[in-house]
Amino acid sequence: MAITLKSVQHDAEGEMSGQGKNRLIESALKLVSKGKFEEAISLYEKALELDSKDTRIYTGLGDLFAKTGKKNQAIKAYLEAAKSYTRDGYYSKAIAVCKQILEIDKQYENRDEIYVRLGDLYHTLGMVEDAKNSYNQAIEEGKKRGKDISEIQKQIDALYPPDDALQYRQAIYSFVQALAGNNGMCKNAELSIISIKPWKASAICLQTKTECSPKNCPLFKELGLGKENTK
Repeated sequence: MAITLKSVQHDAEGEMSGQGKNRLIESALKLVSKGKFEEAISLYEKALELDSKDTRIYTGLGDLFAKTGKKNQAIKAYLEAAKSYTRDGYYSKAIAVCKQILEIDKQYENRDEIYVRLGDLYHTLGMVEDAKNSYNQAIEEGKKRGKDISEIQKQIDALYPPDDALQYRQAIYSFVQALAGNNGMCKNAELSIISIKPWKASAICLQTKTECSPKNCPLFKELGLGKENTK
C-alpha cells in the first residue's frame, strides 16, 4: 500500500485521539479519587466523543451516574458496557455488569430484558442451570409488567433438548400416520431413514402402496408407539 500524506495525517490524528482519550480517562480517575464526580463525568463524556467503543468509558460513566443517583443514565451506560463486553467475548464481565443494572433500580421497567440477557450469557458459557434461573426471573418480571413471556419460555425449553430416541420415535409415528391416513391398515411397513438429528428425523415408506394405522401395524407395536391413539 502506498503511503500518502493523507494516510499519515489520518494515522497521526488517530494516535493523538487515542492518547487524548487515555489522558482524559486518567484525569477522570484522579477526579473520582478526590470525590469530584461531576467533573469526572464531564471528562468521560469528552473521552466518549473520541472513542465510542471503549468499554472503560461506559463502565466509568455507569459507576459515576450510579454514585450520583442518576439511575437511568447509569443503566444506559452499563447496557452499552454489557453489549461491548459481549461483543468482545468477555461474557463473565458482561454478566457482572448486568447484575449491577439489576441492583441499581429494583423498579426498572425492563428488568425482564436484563434477565434474558443474563440467561443468554450463561447459556453461552454452558451454565445451563444459571441460564434457566435467569430466564425464570425474566418470566416473573415480565408477568408483573403484563408482558408476553412466551418467547422466554421457548428459550428455557431450548436449554434441554428432548431425548433423541423419543424424538426419533415420535417423528416416525407422525410420518407414517400422515402417510397412511386415518383408516389405513398395514401388516408390515418398512421404513428407510433419511436423516436423524437431535431435533428432527425423517423417513420414507418403502411400500408406498401399503397403508397402515396405529391400531394394527406391527411397526408401531415394535416401536412402542401409538398407544395414546388406539382408543
